[in-house]
Amino acid sequence: MRTHIGARVAIVAVIVGLMLAPVTASAELLVYEGFDYTPDELLRGNSGGFGWPVDGDGSTSLRRSWSYDTSTVAESSLSYTDSKGNSLEVSGNQAVVAATNSSTHGRAVRYITPTEESPNLGSAGGHLWLSYIADATGSTSNTILDLGKNNPTSSGNVTLRIGGFDGVWSLRSQRDGTISDTDVTCDTAAFVMIMMEFPDPENPSAGTNVYMWLDADLDEAPDIATADAKLEGLTGDHTFDAVYFMHARQNFGSSTFNVDELRIGTTFDAVTPIPEPTLMSLLGMGAVAIVFKRRKAGRV
Repeated sequence: MRTHIGARVAIVAVIVGLMLAPVTASAELLVYEGFDYTPDELLRGNSGGFGWPVDGDGSTSLRRSWSYDTSTVAESSLSYTDSKGNSLEVSGNQAVVAATNSSTHGRAVRYITPTEESPNLGSAGGHLWLSYIADATGSTSNTILDLGKNNPTSSGNVTLRIGGFDGVWSLRSQRDGTISDTDVTCDTAAFVMIMMEFPDPENPSAGTNVYMWLDADLDEAPDIATADAKLEGLTGDHTFDAVYFMHARQNFGSSTFNVDELRIGTTFDAVTPIPEPTLMSLLGMGAVAIVFKRRKAGRV
């Protein structure tokens, strides 16, 4: 009897320990946007998420919040489940990017003037990972995410462009004028993941490499040999300080696409979080363990 009680106490202690364990944000996650805003309202002016400049932080940036008038917020999150059954952790709602002709919807990821404390992303060299969910199913729009500097509403300020060109998902370097196409049509919903390798600041001539995967598995970083698109040896400056979702259907009528779960981090795990077991599942596991223990003890 004491053995049974001891086993139950130990299991309960483990569960309680897991419940009380401190929950901390991943240090590798730099930026997150789950569009946790009021449904059916304009995206413009909203400034939630994680890692963006906010009022009172010393920034003079006017790009703390999402800009322009043609995007709205839709209820519930977009979702993604990989080939192994792993589901991406999601929260908030989603954005509906729309325009009659062409417009961009962007936000700063750092202060308006680079400093040692707040440089452009990528300036320190090493890896940056970026992921988001995009759904342009049935749309005639090009689903585009621009990474750029200051206010990348023109190609002169864009460093990298991710999205649909020539009818397929593509990677473009605006600095180097190079393109890498996939064989996936751009009106296909996708979990988009990018890995950027920036050169050491002491050796900028080494160049920047960029790799893109569509619908990658969430439990292990993919090999660059499996990338759906890649740009290697880029010589231009591809650091960035802002992200802009761009509707690029100029002169072709109105259209929309949906986006969600934008993450930028220094590791693969930071941009591919898988939900932890819930409290109820932990309790269920504990109950199963107790029953198994009892049955095993009864057979002795």
